[in-house]
Amino acid sequence: MLCHEVGLIWYMFLVIKCDDFVTFFCVVRLRFCIPYFFLMRNIVYLLVFMLFMNSALTVSASDNTDLLLTEPTVEAPDFDARTFATCQEFESTMEKILPKQNNYYWRGGPVMLEQAPTDAVAAPAPIAAKSAQWAGTTTPHSETNVQVAGIDEADSVKTDGAYIYSYQAGENGIVILDAKNLNKVKTIKIPSNYSNPTFYVQKWKLILTTTKYVNSSRYWMGWYDNSQKTIIAIYDISTPANAKLIRLTQVDGSLSDSRLEDNWLMTAVVSTSYWTPPYYRVMMEDGKTPNYNYATRNLVPRISDIIYNGSKRIATNRAVADCKGMTALLPSEKTLGSYSFSPSLTSIIRLDTSVRDSRVGSSVVLSQAGQIHVSRDSIYLTSNLWTPYSTSTTAKCAPNTPCAASLIWNPGTSNTLVHRFAFDRQSTKYVYSALVPGNPLTQYSMDEDANKNFRIITSEWGDTQSTRLTVIGSTGTVVGKLAGIAPGENFQSSRFIWDRLYLVTFEQIDPLFVVSLSNPAKPTILGELKIPGYSTYLHPYDANRLIGVGYDTKTNQWWGTQNAGIKVDLYNVSDVKNPKQEATLTLGDVGSSSDVLWNPRAFVYYKEKKLLLMPATLMTSAGDPDNSYLAKSAFQWLVGLSLEPGRITEKFRISHIEKSESMNTDWKNACKNQGYGSWTPAYCKVWATLELYLANNLWNYSSQFVNRVLYVGESLYTIGESRIQMQNFASPTVPTAVQKFKVQSQNIGYPIAID
Repeated sequence: MLCHEVGLIWYMFLVIKCDDFVTFFCVVRLRFCIPYFFLMRNIVYLLVFMLFMNSALTVSASDNTDLLLTEPTVEAPDFDARTFATCQEFESTMEKILPKQNNYYWRGGPVMLEQAPTDAVAAPAPIAAKSAQWAGTTTPHSETNVQVAGIDEADSVKTDGAYIYSYQAGENGIVILDAKNLNKVKTIKIPSNYSNPTFYVQKWKLILTTTKYVNSSRYWMGWYDNSQKTIIAIYDISTPANAKLIRLTQVDGSLSDSRLEDNWLMTAVVSTSYWTPPYYRVMMEDGKTPNYNYATRNLVPRISDIIYNGSKRIATNRAVADCKGMTALLPSEKTLGSYSFSPSLTSIIRLDTSVRDSRVGSSVVLSQAGQIHVSRDSIYLTSNLWTPYSTSTTAKCAPNTPCAASLIWNPGTSNTLVHRFAFDRQSTKYVYSALVPGNPLTQYSMDEDANKNFRIITSEWGDTQSTRLTVIGSTGTVVGKLAGIAPGENFQSSRFIWDRLYLVTFEQIDPLFVVSLSNPAKPTILGELKIPGYSTYLHPYDANRLIGVGYDTKTNQWWGTQNAGIKVDLYNVSDVKNPKQEATLTLGDVGSSSDVLWNPRAFVYYKEKKLLLMPATLMTSAGDPDNSYLAKSAFQWLVGLSLEPGRITEKFRISHIEKSESMNTDWKNACKNQGYGSWTPAYCKVWATLELYLANNLWNYSSQFVNRVLYVGESLYTIGESRIQMQNFASPTVPTAVQKFKVQSQNIGYPIAID
């Protein structure tokens, strides 16, 4: 009986989703769990239900009000601005907002806390005299590939033309090398509990940014996670051999991202997760009602700042925001009930790195930290915002009229909340919050134009996946949009260049869209190019061309589409209505990969030489029709590609992996205990080769991979975990200098030490 009833409900659902009666009949026949008698009875029920549905939908067609299935819309959250006169007022407000029960998501609205003017960044002071003596170099050299000109991004490798700076895990620090000969000049030690250290090099300063993990039994005290700390450490490298720490700033929470402007102003985004509260804290109350403490010290993260000036040490410790005089944007009751948020607090830190003792400015948002976009005078902070099913459905029935809409299950929609802050050297001011359907892919999904219009590309999921462009005006109003781009296809990459957007989506082929943004109120698709494969990163080549790096694709043995080799394209967009693939080159086969495909900072293009320098792991297919993933050989290289209009050619390959007798020994040892069971790896069979062994075990030699690359003039530097190697462009396969490193990490204690 239960099977019968469940089956009937399932058929009703199918009626809503399909139009073909034959489909229902075939599905009904598959119901082997009930007798044939019930099968026929259900068909009768089904016919009656279809007649009922047809009647309801006929009414709908006549007055156009029964079943309204429209483009999904998202109502913007509503906020009420308010300034707290006292800390007690702030605490009582937070007590109403923060939950008093254990759950994973905070059903509430985002609260923006804007720091009082007392936290303005100090006015610029003259840079120390020794910075004027910094020699620098005019020799062409690589710079970190950034999204916005003049806004630097932290990385694990840098060069100023005179020195190479590289974080080496095995050396537990940032190694400084002379670019002329790779002689080691200095190692700035990094503690082992510092995660993913990245840094900036700007004239005579090196600025380290990282997250420190604290192993403490008291990390859960208070309302926020105190086990992670963001570190901003500034070093004086005017004389690299005598590099020294001059400032150490620590902020509660993990580092999400940062930027450094060419005028020395730094922006860091720090995320602090709120407890909701922890389950084990509730259990510690032995079943009694917990007494939660909403004191400010438990709600607001803190900043610790140490300034070193010779033998003098100045230390301060304060909250990232003062509750008295704090401005808060509180959600309305409707907003509180319409959206779901993870309970986290995001601090926006502003620091003038040109002034040794400048005040650290901060603004705080009670919202998650997602992708960020920083321009000359604005920062856009995005966070994922989930709209539950109860508020996201767009289908409804006419009054007193039954229809299918009431049976449609809507799982909810994913949206993006955008906060804009405007800043200068004196202050950071909140401007607006806006809601956008869907979610961005990367930081390159966002851009600001000259008129402060914020352009954002998002992926939307509904009945089908599609891509959307939204243009938000300077005050937070949506001024233009382009929805439903490439239905059913995945958003793969985008690039905003002036008043144009170049967009790549993919299902089985790669459409490259050219979109005009000259009229922000009416974005327009100008042209489209469809070719096999897709690009995951787009880079300007010249005024009329784009470089695309991504994957070629192929049909596998199951008639599905899979990634093949790495594909480099040169697109000609001079005719915007008819963009063309001017040149293309595919490297390797199925299983090939490159960090450039997911990390744009690893993209190095030597414009003067028209050379693309790309680390890559390249697989050679075995050609097995039953296993398209089987490779007969593999190796890891730095590949040098010449990009000329109409032509892409491979110039050279450089590897750090040394094929030696030890590699043959590794191969033999790997096969010692094989062959006694029913399965023997192909690389252990009598006809196997060393190349086949590497195709299956290349990752064992990952410490010898070329991960990054830099150049200075005619010198090329390939960088890996175990070495940095120097070559000349005239003979790129012949090393001229090598600096080797330890591979195993060692524990280095806190605080930071420099030997």
